[in-house]
Amino acid sequence: MEAILSWLAKNLNWVVPMVITAVFSALNIRLAVINRNVAENQVKLQNDSFCYQLFERRMAIYTSIKENISTIMTDGTASIPFMNKYLQDTRDALFLFGDEIAGKIDQLYKMIVELRTVSVKLEHDAKTGNTSPAHDKLCERECELLKQISNFGSHLREDFSPYISFGDYRIGQRAVRE
Repeated sequence: MEAILSWLAKNLNWVVPMVITAVFSALNIRLAVINRNVAENQVKLQNDSFCYQLFERRMAIYTSIKENISTIMTDGTASIPFMNKYLQDTRDALFLFGDEIAGKIDQLYKMIVELRTVSVKLEHDAKTGNTSPAHDKLCERECELLKQISNFGSHLREDFSPYISFGDYRIGQRAVRE
């Protein structure tokens, strides 16, 4: 034991810095591992935040379309301000859902525009007292469009569910349906 202490006393000037360097190196390695874990958790939090924001924006469009269909079915027609609001509410659909849903939203808008056109013609016919066969065809077309819009609304949930559910979100893989 005395030999070890004697050796330490003679070599103290280089042993102490070496021990300090080894301790600090071990602490640096531990700190690097902690930093890596923090960075991984931050990436997960950012991904979760992105998913929730995406969900909120997608859900807003879905809810707006449901409300618009409900309004059409209640009123039986669509006004110009209503159609403008529909376009405003659904303007980001292509970027949030892709071509399939954006195409369906455009298809619904075309039905709404046609319904508006038919409704305006029917109002004009009512004011002028027109009861021609063309008027009857317009009435049939209005009924047909309302059925199509109602049918669109009944399939809305299944069309949108892959995009507004968290079924494809996997925490371990940090992935979400595109």
